[in-house]
Amino acid sequence: MTSDHAEGLRYLAKEMDVDVLIFGHFHHPIMEEFEVFLLSPGSAIVPGIAESSDIELDIFEGRIGGKVIRCDGNVCGYFEYGVK
Repeated sequence: MTSDHAEGLRYLAKEMDVDVLIFGHFHHPIMEEFEVFLLSPGSAIVPGIAESSDIELDIFEGRIGGKVIRCDGNVCGYFEYGVK
């Protein structure tokens, strides 16, 4: 994602009056925090473009968190993310 994409997505989220914008088309996971949280799960089924990935999203009592899950063959791992 380039800064041009981030800027457009930030404005879209503001227009929609949302705190979190989940979007696709980028084939790798993206987590960017601005005034809003921009989140792309990546691609779970398009091997060769990027590592397979997906997200687990938790929203609880105003906190946003979760995991980006990456899989290589039969082995999956994850890293956590979160914002207040």
